[in-house]
Amino acid sequence: IARQIHEHAGLKHKIHIEIGTVSSSADFIKSRGPFDMIFIDHVKKLYLSDFLLIQQYGVIKKGTRVVGDNIIYPGAPDYLDYFKKSTEYESTLYH
Repeated sequence: IARQIHEHAGLKHKIHIEIGTVSSSADFIKSRGPFDMIFIDHVKKLYLSDFLLIQQYGVIKKGTRVVGDNIIYPGAPDYLDYFKKSTEYESTLYH
């Protein structure tokens, strides 16, 4: 459905939906980065570890927007805490 929405919006050439794990998609992620935006929406307990892998891959640049979906409920508390304490990143929490 998401692919159809992107195609309908005329953004198919700008958006790629990767299905799999961050580690299983490492080659793809590294070859396509750096990214303007990264949307994280999957198993909440993996948000932080997957973000740290993405960071390690070197595809986050100054100005990259990283969006973690539903970090308050059902919640990704370690991910939320990481960004609350981070001095490396600016973050905004939207309720």
